[in-house]
Amino acid sequence: MVIKLFEIEDIFTLKGEMEDFKSGKDYTVSSPLHYEFSLKRSKDRIKLKGLIECVVSLTCSRCLDEFGYLINARFDLDLVSQAKAPVTQEIELKRDEMDVYYYEGEELELEPLINEEIMLNIPIKPLCRESCKGLCSVCGKNQNYEQCHCNRDVDTLLGEKLKNFLT
Repeated sequence: MVIKLFEIEDIFTLKGEMEDFKSGKDYTVSSPLHYEFSLKRSKDRIKLKGLIECVVSLTCSRCLDEFGYLINARFDLDLVSQAKAPVTQEIELKRDEMDVYYYEGEELELEPLINEEIMLNIPIKPLCRESCKGLCSVCGKNQNYEQCHCNRDVDTLLGEKLKNFLT
């Protein structure tokens, strides 16, 4: 989704739905992506307030099942021309500079920003549900669907050394 900067006189509003949003490498968008964007131009900055909502397909980190996760993200960003970016290689960012993004040319590409907001809203350790029992460490069965009868008290060489050390 590309916005031409000359279209933004004062306030520019976009609302809609994308059926075929390009998925990232860590997730797949499994529903239409609903969006609402409000862009406000002031001097050399553009203030972007947005809301995105979609369902992404993730892999549970305990049982490896696929599940749907609702992304409902609100964000507030400042967009500044690359020409106004600091020239030095290393700078210390202040708190109010954390949500500043730089763009080049006379067009804004919103898909990378949308992708980043989706990534920021995906949990670090995605779980299909809080009570997920995961996979058996011995036989690999998904314990959410079937109970295994594996002997988990198998002593390992490392376990024996630790027992001897502690006694």
